[in-house]
Amino acid sequence: LTVALAYAALLEEEATGHMREHLDQVVRAAMQLKSDIDAMVSLQQIDTGEAQVKLVDMEIAQAVNSALENLHLLAERKKQRVNVELPPDLPLVRADRRVLYLILSNLLSNAIKFTPDEGSIFISAHVAGDNVLTTIKDTGIGIPKGELERIFERFYQVEDSLRREHGGIGLGLAIAREMAELTGGVIGVESEVGRGSTFSLSLPRA
Repeated sequence: LTVALAYAALLEEEATGHMREHLDQVVRAAMQLKSDIDAMVSLQQIDTGEAQVKLVDMEIAQAVNSALENLHLLAERKKQRVNVELPPDLPLVRADRRVLYLILSNLLSNAIKFTPDEGSIFISAHVAGDNVLTTIKDTGIGIPKGELERIFERFYQVEDSLRREHGGIGLGLAIAREMAELTGGVIGVESEVGRGSTFSLSLPRA
């Protein structure tokens, strides 16, 4: 799938007219399929206990940059602005490198998916007592208050129409929260319909 996606993207860059539009659909479908497969693998690892964690002292910025590197094409396709403001003196956190990358990738992917074209996404972090709080804020469609806890349920999406319009199988946020709990982290959310959402990840300081 990764090879197919890479070659389709290469062909899209060289194509013109209707052919470019067709290849764009191929690339989008392949990226969505890859995302769904990654989600199912992560879910299986959680359920079977294979999601072993190795806690180390690490920088939040490193994990954020890795997640952005993997997802920047999605944001660029929607002409979104991604603003990152991480203090240079931010303390290290205690986390698992792979798990933290998965958490941030799922939260960032969710923000990109539900933020309209030319919207904005803001990533920031600050010290909150014995923890470091990382937030991903978007200018997306927002979530009704009554749905704020249900969005973390497996396979749940606020409306069936969202699945048709934005794709996905409703696993990203469930995986992010369950992965966070494996490493002693906590994920929270604040949102307002029509004005966007803010997801926060609290991790213990090193």
